[in-house]
Parts: sequence; C-alpha cells; structure tokens
Amino acid sequence: MIELWDVLDENGNKTGRTCERGPMKPGDYHLVVHVWIQNSKGEFLVSKRTPNKTFPGMWECTGGSAVTGDGSLATALKETREELGIILDPEKGQVFRRYRRIPNDFVDIWLFRQDVDISDVVLLPDETCDAMWAGQQQINRMITEGTFIGRDIFFYLDELFWFCDMPENYNGGFWAALDTLASESKIVIDRPKGSRHPKYDFTYPLDYGYLENTASMDGNGIDLWKGTNGGAIDAVICTVDLIKKDSEIKILIGCSEEEKQTVLEWHNHSEKMKGTMIRR
Repeated sequence: MIELWDVLDENGNKTGRTCERGPMKPGDYHLVVHVWIQNSKGEFLVSKRTPNKTFPGMWECTGGSAVTGDGSLATALKETREELGIILDPEKGQVFRRYRRIPNDFVDIWLFRQDVDISDVVLLPDETCDAMWAGQQQINRMITEGTFIGRDIFFYLDELFWFCDMPENYNGGFWAALDTLASESKIVIDRPKGSRHPKYDFTYPLDYGYLENTASMDGNGIDLWKGTNGGAIDAVICTVDLIKKDSEIKILIGCSEEEKQTVLEWHNHSEKMKGTMIRR
C-alpha cells in the first residue's frame, strides 16, 4: 500500500500537494512526530526496533511520519497505538518543541505524562520487539554504549530532560497567576474569526482579542485567542516578530488541540513571524 504525505512549505504550512513516502524535492517538507511517554516515576517508555528496520535492534521513543490528512496529535496517538498497543490520553500530551530538520521534515516532539502498565504493551511485528521503562541516566548510558539511537536523531534530549525535571511548583504557579490575571480582566474580542487583519493580508482563524486593563510589550492589552472549548486557559504562544522587532505572549483560552495547532501554524506563516507554544 502506497503511503502518502502532505507536503509542507518551509514554514510548516500545508501546500495542498501530496507525495509518496520517500525522497522529497528541495524546499518540500513533511511532518514527523517523536512521542515520549513519561510515568510518575520520571521514567520513559522506550521500545526496541526489529532487525529488519534501519537502526536494527536499537532502542528509541515511539514515532513516525504523518500520512495525508492526519495532524500532529492524531499521528502521535496512532503511532503509539500501532507500535505499542497503548491508548494515550490526548489531554495528557503537549508538543514540547517543533523543529525544522534538514533536509526535508518538521519534527514535533510530543511529551505525554501518563502511567502505563508495561504488561499492556502489544508489540507490532516488523516494527517493535521489546519495550521497557528507562530513566534519564539509563538512556544516556545506552546512547554511550550504542544501544539507543543517538543525539544525531534525538538532538533535543538534554533540553527535554531539563524540561521534565522542572519543579512542578514553578509550572503550577505560572498558570495559577495567569488564571488570576484573566479572572480579574474582561475579554474583548475585537477581531472575530474570519475577519481580516487591518494592515496585513491575512485572516484570523479564531476569535482574537485582548484582556482589558492589562499591559503587554507593545503597551496594549495582553493578546489572546479564544477557541470553542470553554473558558479555561490551556496554553500560551511566545512570538517573535522581526518586522515589528518585538516579542510577545498570546494566551489561548478554550482551544481544542486542532485549534491550538491552527494558531501555532498561523504564528509561523512567514520567515518574519515565529512562535512556540507552551501547553498547560
């Protein structure tokens, strides 16, 4: 069966074209996901590749390429289900980082914090032949020994491990403070979904506005995106605008995973605007 990929442009946006799995044209990209599952002990669920695959017999996290029509989250859930037989809870996952990797792919690094019974793992023939929980030190040791795929592929490991070690009280305190700020402010939607930007040629994919009586880097209210999934703050986007030469955060309120991905792509639509998302 032929596997088809959505072709992405240099900013990670879909071009409307597809291609068969394999080498791609210069300037074309496709989406890849790496899925790291961390339990309450701080260990990661890793699997061993079968001898018929590239990197035969080596350990890794779960991952794979997105097929036509599948987004990042759908791919992360599907690859984990197919390769390990594990059903992940979408609410327990977040995109830790997105990287553009030379020559032809964008890599979304997913982190799921979920306890899984190792006895529930179902290995996929010709894909995985073993699975185990491994801590950071064990993974680093296996990389040194040459039994775990190295940092040429998992080049972000040190940053991921640092993020996973971040004290929970720091993380929780940030979101609690943001909740307080939002609860004491009025949400103003001045650019509803489908409206045009007053200066630039693009359309807002979701309701966009600000928190009244707050201050951001540009002196106006803190910007926000309002989704269709309730009123809770569930993420922020940190942006860099090379035209305005500024950096800001945008609050995401009540956004589904699909809406989050839409907003992330919107803030990476050109070389002059870049953004990264931090999920709650």
